[in-house]
Amino acid sequence: MSILLQVTAAEINNGVQKANTEIDGKVPKPGFNTQTGTSYTPQLTDNNGVIEMDSAELNTVNLPTDAEVAFPVPSEGILRTSFDVVPIGAGTTAIQAPAGVLLNGIDGGTILSLDPYAAMAVYKRGENDWVAIGGE
Repeated sequence: MSILLQVTAAEINNGVQKANTEIDGKVPKPGFNTQTGTSYTPQLTDNNGVIEMDSAELNTVNLPTDAEVAFPVPSEGILRTSFDVVPIGAGTTAIQAPAGVLLNGIDGGTILSLDPYAAMAVYKRGENDWVAIGGE
C-alpha cells in the first residue's frame, strides 16, 4: 500500500523555519572574540567560538573555575564545551588554570603558544577539568 502526500513549498518553508528556531535556542553559534589586552577570562559566549589574542606582550587566557563561569560539563545532550585560542599578535599567549582547576591533568597548569597563529584548542572534560591541544 502506498500513500501519496502532497506538501506545498510554504509548508516545507514553515517546517525549516520552525526547526531553525528550535535549534537556535539549543546549539551555540560560534563567534570570534578578539582581545587586545594582556589578560582575558573566557565567558559562556565564547563557547564553540574563537578567542583571538592580539597583543605584542605576554598575554594570558585565564580558565575560570566552575564557580566563576558555569561552562556546561559535557554529557548526554551537551555535545561539547570548547573554544579555540589563536594568538594573532607578536606576544606569547598562555592558557592558565587557577589552583583547583586541572589543565591537561595538572592542577593550576599552563600551556604556551610561542608563535603567532600557533592555535590551541581547549575543551572541557568535566567539572574544573580542561584539556588544551596545540601550543608551543
